[in-house]
Amino acid sequence: MTRDAYRFVFIVTYGRSGSTLLNRVLNTIPGYLIRGENNAALLHLFRYLESLRATRREFSRADTGPDHPWYGAERIRVKRVVDEALDGFVRNVLRPEPDSRVLGFKEIRHTRWVFRENEFPRYIAFLLRHFPDARIVFNRRSWEAVSRSGWWANAPKEKVRDLVERADALFLTAMLNHPEQCFGMVYEDYDGNPGTFARLFEFLGEPFDEAAVRAVLDERLDHARAG
Repeated sequence: MTRDAYRFVFIVTYGRSGSTLLNRVLNTIPGYLIRGENNAALLHLFRYLESLRATRREFSRADTGPDHPWYGAERIRVKRVVDEALDGFVRNVLRPEPDSRVLGFKEIRHTRWVFRENEFPRYIAFLLRHFPDARIVFNRRSWEAVSRSGWWANAPKEKVRDLVERADALFLTAMLNHPEQCFGMVYEDYDGNPGTFARLFEFLGEPFDEAAVRAVLDERLDHARAG
């Protein structure tokens, strides 16, 4: 079981944006298996692989010996590490089911609290490069609504505004840089309005079942409406 057997869709967002609702809508599509959050596991894997690439690129020398401080750097098999790590992620984290044809997950950890400076664009490029026919759906919500929802209600409003607006700016830039592979959804547009999802389904190349989407939107989430 390797990545080549599937297509991929990732939901990229921040907390209390409605991403669980969006996730449930995508899982109404036959053959879709879009898992929930995994604590930004792929970000850590991305950093691990970037470290190996940098080691190979910057410190490898022909036939280094045991006395060299970067002994063996030239022998690192970066491509093999990438393939084995990401195929393992698919097998052991996403865990396809027999009828799965499109895999993915949603993740809310995409703010400046999590990403280092200038790291986000490289991470997005990494996802799009290494997962076959990958698509990324960026989910946004107004910072005012986010600041009133869940745990954000206890945070200073200006801090929430800064986090959300910075994240939104990164999302919009990614959509501009990768227009064929990235798409944006806004919670205020689709909450209670199933027809809004038609463009997303078209982007994904999937038939739009408005009745199935409406059924999801009409069912209140257990952990609050905009998870």
